[in-house]
Amino acid sequence: MVLSQTACVNTLFMQPNEHLIKGEPKFSGNHNIPKDKLINSIRTRPNKTFIIIPKGYLKIYRFAQLLESDSSRIKRILLSRASFRRYYETGLNIVLNKIGEKPVLLDSMRIRADLNNLQRYYYSKGYFQAKVNYEVKYFSRRFRPGSQASVKFIITEGPEYRVDSLKYRVDQIELFAHLVRRANESLLRPRSLYDEEKFGEERSRIAEILRNAGYFKINLNSIRFTVDTLTVLKRPPSPYVLKTQKKNIRYLDILVDIPGKYDIYKIGDVYLQLLNSVSGEQFMDTLRNPIIRFRSDTLSNSFRKDNNLGIKKLSPSVKINFAIQRSELNYLNYNFLQERILLRPGENFSLRNVHRTQLRLQNMNIMRTNVLRFTPNDSLRTLGVWMEMSLLNRTTARLGVEAFSTEYRLVSATNLPGVGGNITYRNNNVFRNAEKLEISGKGNVSLYYPEQGNKNIRKFLYTFGGRVSLIFPKFLLPFRLKGDVSFFNATTSLTLSQTNEQRIEFTRRITDLSLQYQWYHIPFSQQQSSQFTPLAISYIRSDLSEAFNQNILSERPFLRELLLRDFKSRYTTSHIYAFIFSDYATTRARSSHYFKGFVELGGMVPYLIDRYFNSDGSYKDRLLNNVSYGQFFKISLEGKRYTPLGKSGELVFRGKTGFADPLNYTREVPFESRFYAGGTNSLRGWLSNTVGPGTFDPLSNTLITPGGEIMIEVNAEIRRDLLSFLEGALFLDAGNVWFAKGSSFTDSRGKLSTETLVLALDGGVGFRFDFSFLILRLDIAQQLYAPELKDWVIKRFPQDLGNTRLQYNLGIGYPF
Repeated sequence: MVLSQTACVNTLFMQPNEHLIKGEPKFSGNHNIPKDKLINSIRTRPNKTFIIIPKGYLKIYRFAQLLESDSSRIKRILLSRASFRRYYETGLNIVLNKIGEKPVLLDSMRIRADLNNLQRYYYSKGYFQAKVNYEVKYFSRRFRPGSQASVKFIITEGPEYRVDSLKYRVDQIELFAHLVRRANESLLRPRSLYDEEKFGEERSRIAEILRNAGYFKINLNSIRFTVDTLTVLKRPPSPYVLKTQKKNIRYLDILVDIPGKYDIYKIGDVYLQLLNSVSGEQFMDTLRNPIIRFRSDTLSNSFRKDNNLGIKKLSPSVKINFAIQRSELNYLNYNFLQERILLRPGENFSLRNVHRTQLRLQNMNIMRTNVLRFTPNDSLRTLGVWMEMSLLNRTTARLGVEAFSTEYRLVSATNLPGVGGNITYRNNNVFRNAEKLEISGKGNVSLYYPEQGNKNIRKFLYTFGGRVSLIFPKFLLPFRLKGDVSFFNATTSLTLSQTNEQRIEFTRRITDLSLQYQWYHIPFSQQQSSQFTPLAISYIRSDLSEAFNQNILSERPFLRELLLRDFKSRYTTSHIYAFIFSDYATTRARSSHYFKGFVELGGMVPYLIDRYFNSDGSYKDRLLNNVSYGQFFKISLEGKRYTPLGKSGELVFRGKTGFADPLNYTREVPFESRFYAGGTNSLRGWLSNTVGPGTFDPLSNTLITPGGEIMIEVNAEIRRDLLSFLEGALFLDAGNVWFAKGSSFTDSRGKLSTETLVLALDGGVGFRFDFSFLILRLDIAQQLYAPELKDWVIKRFPQDLGNTRLQYNLGIGYPF
């Protein structure tokens, strides 16, 4: 309402010689550099957009100015009351100075600075003769004081300069030998475009090569570049230049100069200090918590016995000087710690080993701080290595609570809000080799009683369970791997969980056991990773209530058979592989992406046992000792793209698809392995898992949502910062699930066909409250197109908004 009332007041309160910036600046003549690269070099920008409303913050500011300048009698009467005047002045100040944005006016000084910035940017990209000018176009608003102006930058790029040759001038022949061996990796290659960013990257590359070879005192300032455009003109052009000579291309020579001589340094003594806090007072508290200094090859047997430092914990071959506070003395296995430290006495200094040591220690996830510094001894050409560490608390505990409401679909019911909670205990170093033990429990309880009938019939409904997970910072395998795989941050996870659920319709108990390996494909890079679960076992036991069983028997035949199979007690085993790629950047400085591919093969273990070891020989019945099992194949793909919209917003797309198919004598994919749509992180206009399958009406089945074997889902969301702690969003969700043609789900409305290939569609607004330690999310979603109706929900705007087709979602974190 405020924005609609202030839509035409952008130019109010402006002086006649002031001009409001209208729209983003335009560029012409930039044939080789796109606008999105140039826009970051200028400061002449219009007022910010409020989500998708141009100049939204300016409209809020102008509205506040209207309130401030209002001299009506009503305002004078209200301000005569001291309490109201205090709230009015505080609120007006917040809107003017915190929420609203002052008008961005045309400024000739700023434009001249932009011209210089653009010219410098072109120079840095190899356009030494580029020229930049500008023109201003004015727009006067009818019947409104003041005017608006748009700016256009006119660019004459001139010739582009490319590298013709790269030469080295090095005083020390040993340095030159290292560079020649890696010359093919140079970023300044002949025929490449001149780019000052590449000069910085090349300087870092050369310094890294030489420091990895032991030249500790080489730094970025030791490497100089000279650009020569005259020598190229004085000599005959190279064959390539003759062949590709163009009017707007010039060539230049680059000379890499490394003057002076440098010595190779070796690693000297390694000192490791392990303290229990980063607090300076505790560092000096040597009375209550003294620092014990020792080295393994000089320890006496009595010292080892008194301090419980056996050979398995500290071998004499560990060549490190330790200074450990007594409280931390038995926290770590020092043999394990030395394996993570690649800086060994007597070896040449290597910057690569420095980085890898820091990352290997960091990946242990038990260090609060990890500082590495060197003290060179120039006479001996050695480096003393000082490692100062402090540890995280060995154990942590976390407690959480929640409140929720549940819609039970069996009968019409009134449900009081339920309450739930969770508690997690974590040991970050349970066996002193950075293993992590996590024990968690969660549960909730709610009260159910029917609206009709006997009011005294009440029932407590609950879900509670526990989970134990043990994570090892290595591969646990029955054989030994060749080579060192710790660079890939490999982990092995063992997980056991138990869940008990009491609902109106049934009681269910689920037991899960899994073994999972995870590793990264590139050493010390987390962009590409794999997760492999060689075996996950689940046992599900369901006990149906008499009323629920009767309701199943009264259902249509195809649903009755499906539900009876779904609620049989059964085994489920899975073999899973997932590949994940992510270059997500939280700074919104560039576009980033996420991809996950997932493959699962289920039911193979009980099938093989049933076929080759079960005495009855009837493996076709899919029963193992009278317990059901099923076989299936499942694959899913998910991709996301995050596109920045300036520094304060981004556009996010997500697409998901999946397919599951029963194998051998199994007629359907088990319900916990099917695909579902709808809910807080899916199609937000629907309750959880209530979309589809196909055009099947979910209200026609009062028992359970069947899900589907094929899934398609697409989401789009615009996010933009509103305040420092508040982010707004506009979103659209579309998707559905279907059963395959050969499925035992025989209702044609739920099977994929040209008639049922319709997507549920919703849209809405959301708000994200950033409390630094968590993000609380509220999404308000309106159904737009319902598959079961095969029609639009919103036909008249805004009359058709709301009603039962509006859904509120409260969640933690982003939906995707």
